[in-house]
Amino acid sequence: NGEEYTYTIRAIDRAGNESPGVVVDPVMTGIAVKDYDVELGAVVEYEKVELFLPPGCLPAEVRQIVIYEETSGDLEDLSRYKIISPIYNFTAIVENDGELEFHKHLAFDQPFTGRITYDESAIPEYFPEENLGIYYFDPMWSKWFKVDESIVDRELNQIYFKTNHFTNFAVSPTM
Repeated sequence: NGEEYTYTIRAIDRAGNESPGVVVDPVMTGIAVKDYDVELGAVVEYEKVELFLPPGCLPAEVRQIVIYEETSGDLEDLSRYKIISPIYNFTAIVENDGELEFHKHLAFDQPFTGRITYDESAIPEYFPEENLGIYYFDPMWSKWFKVDESIVDRELNQIYFKTNHFTNFAVSPTM
């Protein structure tokens, strides 16, 4: 996650002549970074996740939104129910006195809508699909909590949810 690559592009004609290389801007794999404009909002996409952030949803100091897959056996072990999706981290890059800071856990006043697509084959046998839920990890309590506002689309294998903070999120069966 977050490995950076730089590519050099060269043209080669049929005679084998090469052009000088052009170095492209670095790209990062396993991570999505999207600029956030407080007046326009943003839509951020990463693999099986989409966040729909309306204008004014986040604090004015937020410059970018980052989504990546968190790899932590410890987080999975702390879940009451088996997590059936990757654990996704939503992070804000905030400008503070001219410096950019990563805020892995950020709460704000207005909610945003998110969508996570899940793999139907990962659901425990005989478990009712409509009982899946989105859970977030609260580092203060070292515990996973169910997001209250969510709905399961069984046709598309997606869960839509509303929340007002960034942290780690995952799909899990719930009772």
